[in-house]
Amino acid sequence: MPAFGRTDGSIVEPAALVVGGGRIWIKDFDAPPIDPPRWSVVSLEGDLLAIVELPPGAQLLDGTETAVLGLWRDALDIPHVRVYALRL
Repeated sequence: MPAFGRTDGSIVEPAALVVGGGRIWIKDFDAPPIDPPRWSVVSLEGDLLAIVELPPGAQLLDGTETAVLGLWRDALDIPHVRVYALRL
């Protein structure tokens, strides 16, 4: 198994994101899918800065140094955009 997220085209959610402040977010491999999703945050130099678990059912879209933008679906599968503050 690979160490990090899936790379095939059938997965809509990104496997890695570059977030403000030069941080790279890499989704941990999830076979079977992990809920809540877990992401490793590394610096541009490759230093591990944090391991972040998003709320269950959340999908990471983008972020800044202090918050991430996510998509969450309710019980009726209706998508809601949410901003989650990062606790540093």
